[in-house]
Amino acid sequence: MAKPTREDALIMIQLAQWGATLGLTEASSWMWSDEFIPDGEGFAAKYPAGSEGFSKLMIIGNYYETVGTLWKNGLFNETLLFNWLSLVMMWDRVKGPLLRGREQSGVPARWENFEAAAKAQAAQDR
Repeated sequence: MAKPTREDALIMIQLAQWGATLGLTEASSWMWSDEFIPDGEGFAAKYPAGSEGFSKLMIIGNYYETVGTLWKNGLFNETLLFNWLSLVMMWDRVKGPLLRGREQSGVPARWENFEAAAKAQAAQDR
């Protein structure tokens, strides 16, 4: 893999700023709390669409899907990405509700780049 560039560093900073603007820190803190339900069915029962919990999950899912899409298309350096974010930990925590949402939406591509990036990071860590 190519060495990260200054452009990659700028993208990383912009992604960090965007995450802060979205409320990613608050959403992530909630996701690691006892309030979060990692089971898809249990999550849907407690946090239906339109609820605050559902909105926080969407912040996380959409953010990491965007990061995964940049990675998949070679627009963000993999080494820098995998050193910066623990995609595996994030995906493992939210995959139940996100996969249920994928199934319910009937859109098989939903969250696929987040999932693929996490799998790639996991394979690299072996």
